[in-house]
Amino acid sequence: MNQLTFGLSLDELLALDEELFLTLEEAFVLVQKELTDLALSERFGSVITQAFGETVDAEVVEEIRRQWAAGDFGALPEVRILTEGELQGARGAYAKELNTVFLAQEFVARNQEKAEEILAVWLEEIGHFVDTQINAVDMTGDEGEFFSVLVRKHLFNQTQVDEIRADNDTEIFEESRVFWI
Repeated sequence: MNQLTFGLSLDELLALDEELFLTLEEAFVLVQKELTDLALSERFGSVITQAFGETVDAEVVEEIRRQWAAGDFGALPEVRILTEGELQGARGAYAKELNTVFLAQEFVARNQEKAEEILAVWLEEIGHFVDTQINAVDMTGDEGEFFSVLVRKHLFNQTQVDEIRADNDTEIFEESRVFWI
């Protein structure tokens, strides 16, 4: 996903509000910066272990680190914009079967002046993607949210960590035999 097309068709791109597109573009630049900074930092291994556990595929983790450190984001899932209704009220979702991150159009529109909010959700969904790449089994809790918090260096206390670990983040929606995670 080096080009910012968000996996949209030409008709969908043309229908997308220009301000909304610019907001997504700004958020994507932040996503790239955060992932590159993480990959180049000494805390990369710690973030991966804290978010995804110790039984990860080390070779895949190293390949992800290498790609992000080089500014190569081509392996990231494509991004599609759907309505909150289509996402059943969620701000974002990741569909493993489609290798696609979905962001809610209304959420993006409400946060046009707050790219950091979009960044947080986008990184959370990338966290779910990373989990599917480096773990054979989905981790307990909301590893995507934990990854997003750790990448953005947000401070949180043990109660918040426990809440994230207890959150069952796997919600599967079936629509035309497509499963959303």
